[in-house]
Amino acid sequence: MKVKTNFKFVETANLQSRWMALGSAAIVAAALSGPLAGCGDDGGGSGTPDAAPADAATADAGEPEVDAMPAPMPTYAFESRFTPGASPVSYSGQTMRHVLIAELITYLGGLTDEVETEPPVDDEVLDELLFYFDFDSNESGQASLNIDTTPALAQAVFDDISTDKQLRDKTAGNDSSTDHKEWNTPGNFQGWSEGGTATDTPTELVEYWFGQLDDLAFERGQGNVAVSPDVPVYVTAAGQDLSQLLEKFLLSAVAFAQGTDDYLDDATPDKGLLSPNTQEEGQPYSTLGHAWDEGFGYFGAARNYDQYSDEELSGGGGRAEYQSYQDFDGDDKIDVLSEYNFGASVNCAKRDVGSVSPKTDYTKAAFDAWVAGRQLIVDTDGELDAAALETLKGHRDVVVSTWELCLAATVVHYINDTLADMGAFGGADYSFEDHAKHWSELKGFALGLQFNPRSPMLEGTRFTDFHDLIRDAPVLADDPGGQAEIDQYTADLEAARDLIQDAYAFSDENVAAW
Repeated sequence: MKVKTNFKFVETANLQSRWMALGSAAIVAAALSGPLAGCGDDGGGSGTPDAAPADAATADAGEPEVDAMPAPMPTYAFESRFTPGASPVSYSGQTMRHVLIAELITYLGGLTDEVETEPPVDDEVLDELLFYFDFDSNESGQASLNIDTTPALAQAVFDDISTDKQLRDKTAGNDSSTDHKEWNTPGNFQGWSEGGTATDTPTELVEYWFGQLDDLAFERGQGNVAVSPDVPVYVTAAGQDLSQLLEKFLLSAVAFAQGTDDYLDDATPDKGLLSPNTQEEGQPYSTLGHAWDEGFGYFGAARNYDQYSDEELSGGGGRAEYQSYQDFDGDDKIDVLSEYNFGASVNCAKRDVGSVSPKTDYTKAAFDAWVAGRQLIVDTDGELDAAALETLKGHRDVVVSTWELCLAATVVHYINDTLADMGAFGGADYSFEDHAKHWSELKGFALGLQFNPRSPMLEGTRFTDFHDLIRDAPVLADDPGGQAEIDQYTADLEAARDLIQDAYAFSDENVAAW
């Protein structure tokens, strides 16, 4: 097991002085949950395609005039230094895995109606779930996509995105050369105990949930309803929404783990930020540039992310043509490889919208650092010298810490939702389905915090203490322990929220508002 130094989110003075040296005052402020000087809460701000990026070494760290507009940053678009006129940006495999997760969740969304219409045989649903987890382009590459957009996707089938890509091989522990822990060694993966040794690793946990879904679907098809006919088949009697658990955990164990502990890491020679900045044979990009792009792909942002408002990214308002995707190139199609927002890029916007004091701008903090880092790589002819590498690491630190701040703030959001659900026990407004959904989103995301080697949740026993408080299922209104157990779990959720707040230095106002 490799040991890495955790990045100190809570030591704000040291963090700020380090990043200020890079001329990234606005990025620092957002990543520390503070307001961005001169920037609103509207995503990346009003970016200009192909505009020259700000010089990170000389950017003005001072406070702008109240009415001043922030300096525009470019979209995530660059020109190859190896092939003039060509784009060096490439991350189709990462987009393919986002699509596989989305398609898996779409399948689960229709599963209840499917099993009630045509009862499945044993293992039939398991095989369908493995179709996405173990995706085989040779057998299924021409299968149609189900993502619905207006205008329609430019891609019609899986192979139009990328070939030979699956979820299993990139789940934490299965692509292990850069892992900061050996996730497939029992005892290293933590936060889930139900199922015993059958859930010792991230992959085994996914397979365990698949097995539960297969059993629930088979029983539902036979007329044996786990909860009630009004509750989807993927919700257990214990209050676990397996669809939400799978989606949020896969976004963490694949996208977040690969992004933070592989493509953006600097602990393994010739990997991540230590990749050579020389041309990959036959490609318009360098190995280092491609690694940075692959990290960006897992973050999930569209190339013109800076041109969306937070409300548009989160589906809460704004322009109709900017609701999570937008036809940026005007070809009357949505290119899922460049014009669609997935995963963390959307959750960052949701937390920006919900923040109150200080007002966060995680979307701008992350995107500006993504662009600045990629521009540095493009502008450097040959290997980065020590100073340039340190600058790139600084941009990486902003990206990774902001990415995790969005994840942690989302955990806070779902703790609050779960507490509200429990407060509605016995009332007309209580929904068992919503309670299961909210708790499962909380748990699925929170399990992912262990995959970032720089996470403050890995300090001491903080991570395991948190999950001991959250448990592997929510406490329900009919818990055998009665009101005493409900009161205890309420206190446990509040204590877990305090652990998150302390780890990331979230303000009391934002913790309450999220």
